[in-house]
Amino acid sequence: METNTKNPSPTAVYHPFLLALFPVLFLFAHNIDQSSFSDVPRPALVVLGVTALLFLAFRLIFRDARKAGLITSLLVIMSLSYGHIYSQLIDCRVGGIVLGRHRYMLGACLLLVLAAFRWVRRREKPLDNLTRILNVVSLLLLLISGGNLIFFIFRERQRPAGIGNDWGEVITRSEDPEQLRDIYYIIFDRYAGADALREFYGYDNRDFLDYLAGKGFYVAGRSRANYLNTTQSLSSALNLRYLDDFPARGREDSRNWRVLYPLLEDYEVQRFLKGKGYRYLHFGGLNDTTRNNRFADENFNLTGISDLSLMLYQSSIVPALPGAGRLFSHRRQQWERIRYQFRELTRVAGRPEPTFTLAHFILPHPPFVFERDGSFLPESEADQRGKIENYRNQLIYCNQETRKLIDTILADSPLPPVIIIQGDEGPWPKRYEENCNTFDWREATDAELREKFSILNAYYLPADKDPGFYPSITPVNSFRLVFNALFDTGLPLLPDKSYAVIDAQHPFRLIEVTGKIAGRDGGGLTEPENSLTRAKELSSGD
Repeated sequence: METNTKNPSPTAVYHPFLLALFPVLFLFAHNIDQSSFSDVPRPALVVLGVTALLFLAFRLIFRDARKAGLITSLLVIMSLSYGHIYSQLIDCRVGGIVLGRHRYMLGACLLLVLAAFRWVRRREKPLDNLTRILNVVSLLLLLISGGNLIFFIFRERQRPAGIGNDWGEVITRSEDPEQLRDIYYIIFDRYAGADALREFYGYDNRDFLDYLAGKGFYVAGRSRANYLNTTQSLSSALNLRYLDDFPARGREDSRNWRVLYPLLEDYEVQRFLKGKGYRYLHFGGLNDTTRNNRFADENFNLTGISDLSLMLYQSSIVPALPGAGRLFSHRRQQWERIRYQFRELTRVAGRPEPTFTLAHFILPHPPFVFERDGSFLPESEADQRGKIENYRNQLIYCNQETRKLIDTILADSPLPPVIIIQGDEGPWPKRYEENCNTFDWREATDAELREKFSILNAYYLPADKDPGFYPSITPVNSFRLVFNALFDTGLPLLPDKSYAVIDAQHPFRLIEVTGKIAGRDGGGLTEPENSLTRAKELSSGD
């Protein structure tokens, strides 16, 4: 029963629910180029459910829907915007006090809620006018985000679809070997090449590269990425061609990265190998690009929330609450995911059927969650260190686990397997990290391009197979050489080129940067080395 009996028709209260939906819709609208509509229902239902519980609780306390709505909206705004405010205050100081500390901000939030609670409780006049204003404002906010979505959808529907059989097949002929060897494609995200590690991270990776060479790997010491991000790099490598073959005409101004996502699922390599009788095992990464693959025979990944849900969680007050880390910790989940991937990969070699395994490790890529011994790195300790130290420690852990993995695969495989270990891209340069959305790669320095495009690239093939690897090979040619050696596909090699996008908002506006990063090596094809020299090749790490 309402306390205000003078107003027989009190104003309807719906602003708490619209304000709860707004952050979900806002984040989706600003990330629709990399998010899917299927990502929206779960976080929307969670925030609406919590809002409904708060509203009902306060209505029981105040016996007035308008008062309950006001306090609920305050809590919703405060809870869902906390992370954004924290990020703005983290470096702010007043009289030597750092404002961006959870103990100060949580205390301020509590005082604000108590003050609002007291004011609302003592308020005798109806809150109809304030309720109407909040209803209108919250509705306008929702309409603005909805308008951005409608505009994006309308614009993208005017562009050609561009995905499908019209892209054609690369492999048109092949032979069937007497026995099928297991094939492992292991991607370490943002694993830099030896030259970049020395130049930008002060780290000598010689010991690990010597280990690879001693095991019989060919280490391509002058390898560069074909593209500067996972979506484009893996789309190119797994489809054995450059993306300028992709029918993107009319999409030059599009910012819809999801157009490329089908190339990461129904790609040429897995179609070819499954046609040969291979079982496809997919070890997905953290993000939507490779988390799962519906074309895989088996997916291996720990449960993970969508990128949209993760962004909403990180911008909320939940991570700052005492004990929240025990409820859900994105960082600890990532730590467990990578350990799970390494553990499950060691069991693949014992399978009786031939397998093609794609394993995408978000390593040494951030978040930095590993000490060099593999123990969990708390966020507070990671924040006290610089990026370089965190990156080196995570890379050292990666090297240690990769050694164990390789030793197990080689020992347990009934036939010598094929193993490709590759970085899809290098680390982000500092200037890019400071302004990732608008950084113009046309203005990148040669050093920034070297840091971004230098990658680890190593191959293990049986001794009787000589694909003709060479120091400057890039990922677009990896499976061309491997398939030529295993299945006599007769695929020609492509020129080894590197492309950057002009900025993160235009995935189809590419610029070639091969000349800037190749230097005196030229970046082109060199005379293939004999496989007998692979154990000696680049033992110095160059």
